[in-house]
Amino acid sequence: MALAGLVPVLAGGLGVLAPERLHLAGPAHAITHAAYLSGLLLGLGLCVWSLIPTIERQARAFTILTILVVVGGLARAFTAARLGAWDVHVVLPLVMELGVTPLLWLWQCCVALDPAFRPPVLPSLLRPAPPVRAPRRMRMGRAFLSVPE
Repeated sequence: MALAGLVPVLAGGLGVLAPERLHLAGPAHAITHAAYLSGLLLGLGLCVWSLIPTIERQARAFTILTILVVVGGLARAFTAARLGAWDVHVVLPLVMELGVTPLLWLWQCCVALDPAFRPPVLPSLLRPAPPVRAPRRMRMGRAFLSVPE
């Protein structure tokens, strides 16, 4: 996981500090846009690293980050297909975005230690799971009766 997070940290940092090393060129407005996107990539990698200590409890955050990466990979694949640009500078990031990242998401789902964990689905991303409540107990004489709510 730490190694996978290193990829966006290095690529994002390089895109911010030396975009020409990533073969990013063009007019100034294109280079500043590439630097902005590289900063987002750097931030995404730092977010992945921040989840590592408690990865078993980070299903929601890791799912959101995974969705961002996969959507970006789909956009890259669409543009590569449209332009016919399938060189190593396109294919290797696609392997990471559409292959490695979803596999890491599946791994995170498998190692989750939370007993109430269930694989996240898109509609439930925006609302937290309801808390589990213990049943109320009523006292009748010496016996306790459980009453469902």
